[in-house]
Amino acid sequence: MAEKTRKTDRPREAPRNLPSTDATRGTEAQLLEGGHLEDTIFSEIDLSTHKISELKGSNLLFERVSFANCEIA
Repeated sequence: MAEKTRKTDRPREAPRNLPSTDATRGTEAQLLEGGHLEDTIFSEIDLSTHKISELKGSNLLFERVSFANCEIA
């Protein structure tokens, strides 16, 4: 039986396609509206217990954003 690779044994890769430092700063309202988001940085937002109808996107960065008990359809 082949030995299972442990997570700590795998080489770490840098995230690809992160938003640049001049990317748009997102708001809590944008996340709660849902929809498609691109090249946006969200920071220091608490979405605990909120309901979000839809969340799609690319090149998004979440810094200190809490989705604890958040419902995303």
